[in-house]
Amino acid sequence: MQKKTVELSPEQAGRIREITAITSSLLITLLIEKQVTAVHLVGRKINNREWAGSLATWPDTPAVAPTQAQELSFAEQIVSEANSVIAILDSRGKICRFNRLCEEYTGLKERDVIGQSVFKLFMSRREAVASRHYIENFFRNGNAYEIERWIKTRKGQRLFLFRNKFVHNGSGKNEIFLICAGTDITEERRAQERLRILANTDTVTGLPNRNAIHEFINHAIASAGESQVGIVYLDLDNFKKINDAYGHMFWRSALTGRFAGAVELSGGRSIAGQTGGR
Repeated sequence: MQKKTVELSPEQAGRIREITAITSSLLITLLIEKQVTAVHLVGRKINNREWAGSLATWPDTPAVAPTQAQELSFAEQIVSEANSVIAILDSRGKICRFNRLCEEYTGLKERDVIGQSVFKLFMSRREAVASRHYIENFFRNGNAYEIERWIKTRKGQRLFLFRNKFVHNGSGKNEIFLICAGTDITEERRAQERLRILANTDTVTGLPNRNAIHEFINHAIASAGESQVGIVYLDLDNFKKINDAYGHMFWRSALTGRFAGAVELSGGRSIAGQTGGR
């Protein structure tokens, strides 16, 4: 395919520079081989200093262009206004699209992050290494996947569940892009952790309860191998009398003190819990 360079007027260059990462269309008139030609340009910004797209010079371009522009606008609006954070990445992790919810979470505008590395902008070093490894593997295998990632936002680190899918660009150079659609699950995970702690903690003493202790014992026995597992039960008398006379706080202090002493005698390698309440 023969390549040609076409000179643009300052006004035409300015109109192209106004195009964002959202695919847009322009009708412009160019001087091609000394002939004035009306062309339809469809393209977008691909990094801080470059724009790319395709050019059509069909006779019916003026009639087709408005319909195509309207369809493009509708498709792009779905991505921009979706109620999920959506970022589109290339195989190197460079940002190609960055929707409005991404902007709200990060405080950064799409025009400022296009072409930049998602790993450097929004991930800790540890998360970036893991994410880069996953993306490289999945670009090789071409499979969709789900993954949880901690992302830097205006509200601090937030946990997102990303559902990722690969798409081909469909025109020109055959490139594959990764669509990352994420949902903030930070509060959901915190609520689950609170429920887990509540389900495994005695409300009076704050110690691991029967359920947690049984789980710990089963795990210790399963992973012991040739080692031995020791279980010591302490039966404290007059629980109800002390609790009724002095209240929960005194009883809790006395009980946890006894348990702390038992753990200390084992060299700190044990866990103490409460298996009963009477």
